[in-house]
Amino acid sequence: MHDLNGRALWPSYNDGMRWLKAVAICVLVLLAYLVGRISTFNKDLEAIQQVVAISWSDGTRGQTPAFYGAEVYATPDGTEYVVRTRVWIGRSPYYYHDPLGELGRVKTWEEAVAKWGNIQWTSTDLVIGPGDPTPKSFARSGIENHR
Repeated sequence: MHDLNGRALWPSYNDGMRWLKAVAICVLVLLAYLVGRISTFNKDLEAIQQVVAISWSDGTRGQTPAFYGAEVYATPDGTEYVVRTRVWIGRSPYYYHDPLGELGRVKTWEEAVAKWGNIQWTSTDLVIGPGDPTPKSFARSGIENHR
């Protein structure tokens, strides 16, 4: 039975299927979102577990406090760890540069912390380590030339 405009007076089978399809699509979108969040969380956790040391410093040109961050991290490579560093610029998670490259390779995590776990900022340099046999030193002028 239909009204004067030709519409059904009660829902048809197809209307119920449309509702079911809409619910199924919403459930799939929610599941995709949850899988993405869990995947991102695992990557963030992995990145945190690789950190050997991190230290923030004010810029020398009047930037906001703790503008530069030196991060030393170790990534597994076969039976050893590759120790690298990068300098974060500001607090943006995407703005960093890697002028320092690879610091060295070590056999254990403890060795990475012993060699590269000390970060010091001076007025002219960024100094990492006691290193092997000497610490690595990088000029702040080279680090702060991103502008």
